Amino acid sequence: IYLVLHEPVTISLIKFWNYSRTPERGASEIRISIDGHVAYQGYLRKAPAGEADPRASDFCQTVLFHGDGGVMAAEKSRVYSA
Repeated sequence: IYLVLHEPVTISLIKFWNYSRTPERGASEIRISIDGHVAYQGYLRKAPAGEADPRASDFCQTVLFHGDGGVMAAEKSRVYSA
């Protein structure tokens, strides 16, 4: 996925929702580059195995680019480190 922004913007976090209908088809390793520099490289968890799983409705993972304590506390359960 490529995102082109034509003017400077501030990005504090990016949320990912992995594919859940067939978890084997979801993404596992991701890299985020900004202006040709790697800003993040890491892994995504497999999504719950189908919509019947109660975690599936709000299963997202967050990559933080911000050190604000409030943002970090709000996203704590969605940050994954392998």
